[in-house]
Amino acid sequence: MKYNNPMNELENITEKLCRRQDLNQNDVEGAIDFIAENNNLKENSVLDFLDATNNKEISAEELYYFVSSMRKYSRRVIVNDFVTDSCGTGADMSSTINISTISAIAASSLGLKVIKQTNSSITSSCGSTNLLQELNIPVVKTPQEAVSDFNRNGIAFVHSPNFNAFAEVNNVYRRKLGKKTIFNYLGPLINPSFPEAQLLGVSSLEMCSKIAEVLLRLGTKRALVVNSQNPNIDEISLCSETDIYELNGGGKFRGKFRGKFRGEIGGKINHYTVSPEDFGFKRCKIEDLQGGDSRENARLAKEILSGEKNSPMTDIILLNASAMLYLGGKCKSIQEGIPLVKEAMVSKKTQIKLASLAGSTV
Repeated sequence: MKYNNPMNELENITEKLCRRQDLNQNDVEGAIDFIAENNNLKENSVLDFLDATNNKEISAEELYYFVSSMRKYSRRVIVNDFVTDSCGTGADMSSTINISTISAIAASSLGLKVIKQTNSSITSSCGSTNLLQELNIPVVKTPQEAVSDFNRNGIAFVHSPNFNAFAEVNNVYRRKLGKKTIFNYLGPLINPSFPEAQLLGVSSLEMCSKIAEVLLRLGTKRALVVNSQNPNIDEISLCSETDIYELNGGGKFRGKFRGKFRGEIGGKINHYTVSPEDFGFKRCKIEDLQGGDSRENARLAKEILSGEKNSPMTDIILLNASAMLYLGGKCKSIQEGIPLVKEAMVSKKTQIKLASLAGSTV
């Protein structure tokens, strides 16, 4: 969407957000296009726009406008396999280890096809890209490199700003702003492979159903959109119950869950809650899952994937990697996947996978 005076239009859209007025599709497209394509951006205007997205509750419709507008700027990664991603919105301020990234490596060791979207730290001390760099695992820069890595390893790590022209510009301003915005929730939805299945952690419970609806509208085949409260974690948690919105694009619930059924949205999205005990795990404190900087988180990742660390950190990787296997059709339920991942750790499959990705040997 092009305007005669795009800077004024961006400021008008910011004003609408400040007045808590709903945005239409033209508003969103205009803002995204302007930020992505303009070489003479006024920093304060962009920062004001980003900050203003926190001023109102964003609807599922507005969320869809943002995602579809951002996806236009994707540098696509196209493969022929059924692809799964695990990515969180971040900004839960929990300071946990990089659960989704370590889980992706563990699940990949069992043959799950993964294209994992990554990003550098914006609201945490160690983003997924930071962890991978510390582990000496390549984070690819082009679609060709991504496809090559995927074909060779069954998994590829794509750094979000390298694969989306809007994110490339916008992340600079997000980092300067230094706090959560609507774009935390949008990041996992612009994976350049447009994955068929996603384990998507959300740092806000009220956003989960909206994101599940957007995924359905985007054509995602399977998804678990998850959030845990007390404390707030954008993963399937061992500290408390986790709310799960499960999307089945075919409209039929495929798996078995243990927990409390909460309802359904349009027959294709089921809402339920699960507890650590439903999967045979003990509850833990958030401190038991917390890491540190990239060096510390890399050390912990190596310990977990070596199969020699028996701790809540290992257990939460077992749980979330199993959820990925379930989404990718490698098992019929999350519960069924747990012993598969555990055996992969004991047999050193996960350690070997980590070493091969880093170009070394065990």
